[in-house]
Amino acid sequence: MIRRAGNEIRALIAVTCLVILGGCEMLNPDRQLITRAGGKTHLAEDSPEVERLLSGQKARDSEMETFWHGKHSQDDTSERFRVMATDPDRYSPGRREFLLAVSQQSNVTVPEQSYVRLLRHSGVRCNLNATYTTTFIKVRITSGALRDREGWVCEDDIQRTVVWP
Repeated sequence: MIRRAGNEIRALIAVTCLVILGGCEMLNPDRQLITRAGGKTHLAEDSPEVERLLSGQKARDSEMETFWHGKHSQDDTSERFRVMATDPDRYSPGRREFLLAVSQQSNVTVPEQSYVRLLRHSGVRCNLNATYTTTFIKVRITSGALRDREGWVCEDDIQRTVVWP
């Protein structure tokens, strides 16, 4: 019985050490986000032009949100949602041009599985489909050859390393 209690105590100490040591890494903001495996993540380098593009699109997105949240019949809402998914230019004019302009800014391809730190949310959607809600986020790369580069990526290209309940 004493031997069993000793083994349980050792196991508890081992788990506690792992949680404490792993917890420190989990709480490190430089390690909480990582670029997705198997895809290309393009980082639009931060510049006054990118900031201008994001600001202009944010204003257009706000207009769309105001319209979306206006009073409409249920039938109209269903039809509008269908059209938003199939004809995004109708409800989000200029988004296609905005996404093209951002893609033409100075950018780098970030290696997959690179750690990044979240710096700021833009609130600007990064997908042509107006029903998607993922946005551009400003990040700093915290690992690899591109360490300390800052710029804008789509949230779709980043995942959390730790998922809290």
